[in-house]
Amino acid sequence: KNLMWKTELPGPGASSPIRFRGIIFVTCYSGFGVSGSSEGDMAGLARHLVCIDAVTGKIRWTATVKALPSEARYTRLTEHGYASHTPVTDGDRVFAFFATTGVLAFDMTGKQLWQADVGKEAGRQGWGSAASLILYKNSVIVNAADESQSIRALDKVTGKELWKAEGSGFENVYNTPTLVTLPDGHQELVVAVQNEVWGLNPDNGKLRWFAVVPIASNMAASVVTADGIVYAFGGNRSPGTVAIRAGGKGDVTKTHILWNSTRGPDFGTPVIHEGHLYYAISRGV
Repeated sequence: KNLMWKTELPGPGASSPIRFRGIIFVTCYSGFGVSGSSEGDMAGLARHLVCIDAVTGKIRWTATVKALPSEARYTRLTEHGYASHTPVTDGDRVFAFFATTGVLAFDMTGKQLWQADVGKEAGRQGWGSAASLILYKNSVIVNAADESQSIRALDKVTGKELWKAEGSGFENVYNTPTLVTLPDGHQELVVAVQNEVWGLNPDNGKLRWFAVVPIASNMAASVVTADGIVYAFGGNRSPGTVAIRAGGKGDVTKTHILWNSTRGPDFGTPVIHEGHLYYAISRGV
């Protein structure tokens, strides 16, 4: 009832759709693992970036990218599949992240402009990659923790690497980095890692500050922000929420943590609205 349109996609996917001026972009995958099994030949695996008319639901174009021979095999495929990263657009280009097949840029007609390698590894737990891309100035920022235990910035026009921040602390970090605007107008790139929250300089990837926090496990939920405060979350075996005042320099554990709680989401990123955090857990809301 009241359904305006329904469009069949080339395959399943766990990414979110985005909308830009009457157009919807979403990713999906086909050719391998669609049945939920991680066994068999991966040669047929392909990702698809689909452009859909938001009014009619008609597919305008589909860009198909075959997986590279070096594509990592995820043992826990049934949790989310091979198309979990939400795409992003600046109005001139659309950017998609396809794990060990790389980050790709397309024009608004679906023509591939570049493809950048961000690593060929696979995390020890076999969950696979999940973080989505974000845009900052002239760069595309990607959390390639699963592929190379790093966060990288790529030039939007060429795909050339502008900077890379790497380290063993990125193990089991699946969340999308968040840009936080400070009172002076400067921005920080904040990401939650096991037992810490990091504030990076988005211009060069250098660490500005860090806070030691009592949350760990699989860092799936992304940091959310409001009024200069960042909220970070642990889930699964180490649930919790911590509120940290953004900004600062070096170790801000004793000066910038406002409060923490043993309650937190399992995997999904919360939303903040009128002074309250709302999140879903496996046992309710």
